[in-house]
Amino acid sequence: ATWPTAADTLKSYAAVYNDSLDNNNNNNNNKEDEEDDTPNNNKKMKILVDTIPSIQDLQDSIEITKASLAIDIHPRVDGYVVPPMLLGTLADELASLDATENNNNNYLPIYKHLTTVDGTTAAIPLFSGNQLLLFYKKDLLQANNELAENAPPNTWGELAEFAKQLDGSGNIAGLCLGRMSEQACRQRSSMTGMPCHSQSMSYWSMVLATLAQSKGPSSGWLFNVDPRSGRIVPMLNHTLEPALDIIEEQLLYGGGADALESDSLDNLEGFRQGACAMTILADHPLDLLKDPNVGVAALPGSPTVLNRPPTALEDCTYRNCPHGRVNPNQQGEGVNRAPIGALDIAMGVIMESSNHQDELKEFFHFVEERRLSNDIMMGQGGTQQPLTYDELKALTKGDPDLQTYADLIETSTSDPNAVWPLTIPASFDLLSELDQQVYNYLVLATNTDDTDKDNNNNNRTADARKDLVRKVDKAWDIRMQQQDSRVHSTPLSILYQRSLQGVVIDEKVDLYIGLGFRVVGWGMGGIACTLAVAFAIWVYVNLDQRVVKASQPLFLWLVCAGAFIMASCIFSFAIEDDIVSYRGASIACMSSMWQYGLGFVMMVSALYSKIWRINRIFRYAHKIRKIRIETKHILVPFGFLFSINFLVLVIWTIVDPYEWIREEATPGFTNGFCYSDHYWAFLAMLVFANLLVACYTLIQAFECRKLTTEYDESIWIGFSLACVVQVWLIGLPILQLTGDLPEWLFITKTCIVYFSCVSTLLCIFVPKIQFLRDEAAEKSGNTPNVGGSLRASIVDAVVKPFQSGFGLIRMGSQHMISRTSQQDLAAENQMKRSSGVIGIRIVRATGEHAQDMDKLQQNLKAAQTRRRMLQDQLESLQERFEQIIISHPHGAQIAQMEPVGHSERTRT
Repeated sequence: ATWPTAADTLKSYAAVYNDSLDNNNNNNNNKEDEEDDTPNNNKKMKILVDTIPSIQDLQDSIEITKASLAIDIHPRVDGYVVPPMLLGTLADELASLDATENNNNNYLPIYKHLTTVDGTTAAIPLFSGNQLLLFYKKDLLQANNELAENAPPNTWGELAEFAKQLDGSGNIAGLCLGRMSEQACRQRSSMTGMPCHSQSMSYWSMVLATLAQSKGPSSGWLFNVDPRSGRIVPMLNHTLEPALDIIEEQLLYGGGADALESDSLDNLEGFRQGACAMTILADHPLDLLKDPNVGVAALPGSPTVLNRPPTALEDCTYRNCPHGRVNPNQQGEGVNRAPIGALDIAMGVIMESSNHQDELKEFFHFVEERRLSNDIMMGQGGTQQPLTYDELKALTKGDPDLQTYADLIETSTSDPNAVWPLTIPASFDLLSELDQQVYNYLVLATNTDDTDKDNNNNNRTADARKDLVRKVDKAWDIRMQQQDSRVHSTPLSILYQRSLQGVVIDEKVDLYIGLGFRVVGWGMGGIACTLAVAFAIWVYVNLDQRVVKASQPLFLWLVCAGAFIMASCIFSFAIEDDIVSYRGASIACMSSMWQYGLGFVMMVSALYSKIWRINRIFRYAHKIRKIRIETKHILVPFGFLFSINFLVLVIWTIVDPYEWIREEATPGFTNGFCYSDHYWAFLAMLVFANLLVACYTLIQAFECRKLTTEYDESIWIGFSLACVVQVWLIGLPILQLTGDLPEWLFITKTCIVYFSCVSTLLCIFVPKIQFLRDEAAEKSGNTPNVGGSLRASIVDAVVKPFQSGFGLIRMGSQHMISRTSQQDLAAENQMKRSSGVIGIRIVRATGEHAQDMDKLQQNLKAAQTRRRMLQDQLESLQERFEQIIISHPHGAQIAQMEPVGHSERTRT
């Protein structure tokens, strides 16, 4: 299949080839009749050429063929003849060709580069080189002495000046350039039935290339490769606006609005008939090449180039423009030329699924041989552009007058700054989008009346150009994301770099986690998440139990939720571009930060709230004051920390999202990893906020080391925080050591998250489960197990020394029990244990030199001293009362009354 520009030529080749097959088959049949009656089963297949109306239709045909391969392994099409911009779309379906059979070493450099598709020799240049060259009428330039001295023009500015001076002289246009877009051309062809030959992509490409590409074809002319992220970034923000300025100036003296209704054939006919003084052609008719009045020259260049990284246009110098040339018409001015062509060269490719690969190879080689003789194209009055060095020699040997033309072709295709066509998937979609947007802009610009041009048109033009750049940039970004989102598709950034280098990176050097490590990591993540869910269910089932109520169910659920969310980031760690697209891997990168950040803050805020409650109760206890701590006191620190983390993560996601990239870490090996330009800035904000709270929690836990709560919560909370800190102290150095090994880097990160979550869950819940089992055993009268006996002995050793002092503080109560018998204290404890009061019981305070303990002892001594004073006063009053009874005349009646305070003293 092919497109109209090459359809007639290819059909001519096919007709000659099929005729040769018929002659061979007839000769073979005659020999068989003479020798024996055995039928000939080795007859070769004939070539059938389908004509496709346009390149867009050709691309649609390719997509349909690729989709049909998923259903039928035998495609309807065995091969294609396509322009280079569609090679990337076919890359995964092409059969490999032998480089020696393709005569690669004999091709001119630009065509030799195009034979390689994604690192594999898979295409054969057939005909129509399509190198852009400047054609001009010598007599018209010689009529102007100034133009004759400076001819041909060397820069785009000089070309516009030439066109300006030649425009209108003798009723001819200064420059003929048919700028009808591919889409507009296709619409005209569908309405009129006439073939259309759009060259608008070539015309704006030739200007953009001289502005953007100055350091060889590997530097590119449409995209810039970000060295840090490896992504491709369009350079249109810096080159399209100045390019539009040049194009508009060309249009001003090149037919105006009529040029937007013309194609390349109109250019050719107009120049032939003398309607214009200059034109730029991709097809090189033999009659013009032999016309002594027609001059042929290389394309002009640009005196300014884009310095990399993209910042601004600068003058072409030997530093930023190493392949530039000095402008002979302007002293000291450098000119950057970027010869462009081969955009529409006919490249033959064979489908890997075809059953007729050998027959198609033979036909392509037949076309190569016939191209050398040039018989078919010469019969049509044209000439084939040379594709090989042998053809260059043959061209000049047959006609010495074409030596200048041959030298131009060799120079253009071998230039160190020659432009390579875009050959990545979606190339046609990207170029077609830009082509149509430029065309729409030019239509609008040419329809502006003279009044507007004289007044405020400059501002409106600048706004229109900026709007054009924004539209194209947005459309390109969407199209590239669609391409990269395909599962198992190689990212465009890698394909683009391969196309510039002409080499392929061996897939074996891409380092991945691998299935084994991924299963291990996901297994550990599943265990941690299962534990979190199991403990949350345990809390719900035992809501009525004292141990759960005293620990606050909300606090326990927060710990479970935080551990579950944080552990789930292990699943995101294991997502790489070998199982999802680059976009999917980028989503996993950002998700891991959300999962770990929010999960960590939920766990730490819960631990902080619990330790804070214990400290706060103890601080108020020595003041003999009542304090009530409710659920809102837990939610306040959680809400504050959660809001900070959420805000930072939202800004990070919007401003500079964490994205997946792959780059060469060591020679021959590439690593994939998550990257963000401002990674350390956002990470520092998260770490500062969370580390501050974690450190303060550790300080609170250190202060609580003197306290032993009823269920030892302060000890286990402090121990869980210590485990998390220890995991990070061990894990961070290992992370640095395994940075270039994706498998061990993944396992290290997984272990850090796993042990942080599991240690916290076990430290918080296992002691509570054990306490619950011990209580159940005590109620049933069974002998406590080893853990229960050990706990009982610890309680006896801790509680008894303080039973005569300030031994029990209960949240929500002001009761103080002092000098109570051990039996009464045990009964009271049993009563309070079954009361279901939600809170914290501090059953022991230890430490030799604790200030808080000193204050408690001082308060206790003061209370005892006060009690003794009151008792002494009571006894003194009693003695005085007895004396009054004896001396009073009615003492007998008063004596029958119970003395005030007697029963109280007795009870005391």
